[in-house]
Amino acid sequence: MVHATYLKHRDKVDKFAEGPSYGPVLETIYLRKLKVKLKTNPLLGLPKKGGDHLACNMLFSVAQCQRTTENRGLSWSAGRQAPATWPRVMQLRIVSLAFPWVIEVMASNASLGVTCSDVIEGIYAFLQRRVTQAQLDSVPAELQGVMGKAYRYNRSAKPDVPGGQLPGTMLRCDWLGMDTIFGGIVENEALVKKRYGGAMPCTFELRCVERQPLSERGAEAPREREVRMRGRARAERRAAHPEAIDTCDWSPP
Repeated sequence: MVHATYLKHRDKVDKFAEGPSYGPVLETIYLRKLKVKLKTNPLLGLPKKGGDHLACNMLFSVAQCQRTTENRGLSWSAGRQAPATWPRVMQLRIVSLAFPWVIEVMASNASLGVTCSDVIEGIYAFLQRRVTQAQLDSVPAELQGVMGKAYRYNRSAKPDVPGGQLPGTMLRCDWLGMDTIFGGIVENEALVKKRYGGAMPCTFELRCVERQPLSERGAEAPREREVRMRGRARAERRAAHPEAIDTCDWSPP
């Protein structure tokens, strides 16, 4: 039972304040039974020009993430331990149009619930996992070409990519092509129902935004985006076993 003092003062407190004293942390089973409508922290929402949001290239760890209202020379600090949702939850799921998998994000601290930092760190860790051979085989040849370009660029000496610290195998971050900018997490009931066959509590869509590499892409960029969209749709339909354990020692064409 929620403490009476919390009920009395909940409207006077920022829902997304940092710390363990601003509301209960709910398990998924209670969200389903109570039909709780979650709200996401605005910090994790869609970027708005001149707004307060996170600027993250998902190729890099959370240490390289910045908050637009903080000093541009500093790593993101304020709000890292703020709750990712209201009410707070012990775990949440993330799906995306950019990949066929589901990201499970668990609270690193049970008293805080899933925090904004947990979300960004969870996405980064997930994208560092290797692509299996079965997953790669499910991808149309056109999309493999786009992924191959991303694979090579991500391992280049350019300052906007990790370069040689990435392994010589295809990673899930390579699967994204150039769409590696964090574009926020949002509700998308249609996408969730498509992935799960029905409603699923505490599940959000990750928007992956295209980044422009330092080299000029020219007129080829629109076609590559179209290829990615078509190819990912087909790959999603064909990927029967996305969590197979074999890895892919892949050399791009």
